Amino acid sequence: MAKVDLSSVVTPESVTGVLLPYVNQTAYEKGAIISSGIATTDNALEFPSTHKVRGGKVISVPMYKRLTAGNYDDEVLDDASALTVQGIGTGYSTAAIHARGNAWSVNDLAGYVAGSDPLVAIGDMVNEYWASKAQKVLLSTLKGVFDSTSMSGSLNDISGKSGDAGKVSSGAMIDTIYALGDKQEGLTAVMMNSSVMKELVKQNLISTVRDAEGKILYSTYLEKRVIVDDALEPISLSDGKKAYELYFFGNGAFSYTIDTENTAMEMDRDILAGDTVMAMRRYFVMHPRGMSWIGTAAGFTPTNTELEVGTNWDLADNRKNVAITKLVARIE
Repeated sequence: MAKVDLSSVVTPESVTGVLLPYVNQTAYEKGAIISSGIATTDNALEFPSTHKVRGGKVISVPMYKRLTAGNYDDEVLDDASALTVQGIGTGYSTAAIHARGNAWSVNDLAGYVAGSDPLVAIGDMVNEYWASKAQKVLLSTLKGVFDSTSMSGSLNDISGKSGDAGKVSSGAMIDTIYALGDKQEGLTAVMMNSSVMKELVKQNLISTVRDAEGKILYSTYLEKRVIVDDALEPISLSDGKKAYELYFFGNGAFSYTIDTENTAMEMDRDILAGDTVMAMRRYFVMHPRGMSWIGTAAGFTPTNTELEVGTNWDLADNRKNVAITKLVARIE
């Protein structure tokens, strides 16, 4: 009887023409950071088609400063003098390129996924993996950004206060939201650990959004979508208690762009062992808008540990234009 294995359905042509676009698109869609609108694509951060030739570890993103940033008063019109011509300020931010990869070896995968399309099965598993890794890059970036002194005005750390003053509450969360002043209305989502979510549910602060059939689509706090992620691990305090980090985001607070042209997937088959190996290399940007990466990575591109260092980040715009705030608080 003929043996059906992965090599009989996966070819270099099918991987390049079918699976890779599927992986790129679905990995982009699956993560909560994407579906919530926290991270969006940015034409200014699109990888140039000649990137391999041009080289470089970062992308410089030019930007125009807001007209309200200048000290230019409007003028009272009269028939004796012309208007004074003003300019528009410019600047740029620097985004680090992330180069990541991994490889998997599976024995007789086709038998394991019998009854389904092996290409789709592989794509689904890889998509979940890459979505989680992109979210990890985002979380490491957030740690570094809020460890930067330039973002201290957007940080509300009450974890060291005694009693209820150091605990998560509606008042503490509202204070954190209003760290952006009149820009607070742009905040649309909040990310937290499930233990914090449970505490807020107990305080009756969480609402739900349902579809026409009554199925819960997502939860909200003050109409801001709640994203629950236990990768936001608690912080151990000196007194033995634990503090938790909550992040508020505006729509498009991060730019997430994949270099689809140079992202590679390769397959290999060991016919004697019956193993199929899949290797992937990905190039992407996960960058907080309004910030600049000013660090120097020890390797080709930054590690998550390097992303968490505050001195590797600096503001490239007015702080209130960076649509992210952070609360650090206890739950007990």
